Amino acid sequence: MRSGLAPLVFLLLLAPAAPAETGDEAAASDEAPAAQSEERRERVRSCQTLRKQIAHFEEVAERARERDDEVWEQGTERHVASLEARAERVCPPDDDDGAFAALGRLARGAARTAVRLFSAGAL
Repeated sequence: MRSGLAPLVFLLLLAPAAPAETGDEAAASDEAPAAQSEERRERVRSCQTLRKQIAHFEEVAERARERDDEVWEQGTERHVASLEARAERVCPPDDDDGAFAALGRLARGAARTAVRLFSAGAL
């Protein structure tokens, strides 16, 4: 008969062990996620605003082209370029790193659940 410990050991390897925290470190770590979360929300709001501004001024540049106003068009295009440069600095890149992080969190949660299930809460 095969031992059921092999899958359990594998799952435990997926979930990295967290170092023990002292009282001061635990209080600081509770505050840090809240500050990071608020900072992230502010960054997302800034990115949304920048994207809306870029879309608006691209329409303004198109209107300038329709009216054959080169000065207006050039000024608007310079403004769009500066907004895009700021968006590159402020906004996170649109890639799949978030999906990999979510998958990692899912795997760790599944490992914790499996440990509780197979150890009957002993661990």
